[in-house]
Amino acid sequence: MKKILLLAMALSLTLPACGGRLPKAKTAGNVVESYFHKYGRKFKASDFGQHKIDEVAVLDTQEIHKNLVAVTAQVKFQNGPSQMVRCVLEKKALGWRFVSWEKL
Repeated sequence: MKKILLLAMALSLTLPACGGRLPKAKTAGNVVESYFHKYGRKFKASDFGQHKIDEVAVLDTQEIHKNLVAVTAQVKFQNGPSQMVRCVLEKKALGWRFVSWEKL
């Protein structure tokens, strides 16, 4: 009986640790949108400063290595064209953080 209980506890503790290597599409989209909103306030002459962001659509998520992910996203503006960007996100203690980005 004790062995079964210990086995059940061990499995319940290890199974949640297996997930979470990639962010959900909604989480990645929120991190990217938040970053470019702040970027637009800082650099008003950029496309992100001139046009308000309407939506961020995450197209692809690839793991570079543990806790580092490349996200390909399309940033759609309210009054203007959309832009394709590739962003690198890093998993920290309190969630996913934005590291770098490039236009595609």
